[in-house]
Amino acid sequence: MGLILEISLLVLLVTYFSVFMGWALVKGRKYLASYSKGKDDKDDLFQSQNFSLALSGLSITAIALFVSLKFEAMASFSPIILFFSISFVTLAISWNLIRFPRQIYRFLSGVFSDIGVLSIGCGFLVFFWSNLNFSYIELPIVFGLFIIAFIIIGVLDLRRWNKFWSFNS
Repeated sequence: MGLILEISLLVLLVTYFSVFMGWALVKGRKYLASYSKGKDDKDDLFQSQNFSLALSGLSITAIALFVSLKFEAMASFSPIILFFSISFVTLAISWNLIRFPRQIYRFLSGVFSDIGVLSIGCGFLVFFWSNLNFSYIELPIVFGLFIIAFIIIGVLDLRRWNKFWSFNS
């Protein structure tokens, strides 16, 4: 059951990224080509950078915690380390992208930060699933609600971008 969970969560991350990037290429291409400069809101940029840095610090701390455990148990922690590594990399990319003034970079930064947060949730889900004795009903309900809520928030964010692209095209 654990391998199926890990593969399905990786498919979820790839699907999330593919849908957002595909929608940006289809719907937002005209806007992103014509309106390349974004508004200069330094407070928003500063908060986004702090958010990405704090969460990437959480990810690297979790990686260090799992690596510091006994090496005999490393095989059971490798999927967990994978999800926290994905989280760290995507949040670091998000932090770097937000510094550029074009709107495409702000959109990409938001997508990468969403994937980073979703990866943190997936890492904790795999950790709790493999190391704690939960029933087959409790844990999927709790983390399933997290993942469903996060996907709903992502869809609402994509809808906001869609309206923005439609209005400004």
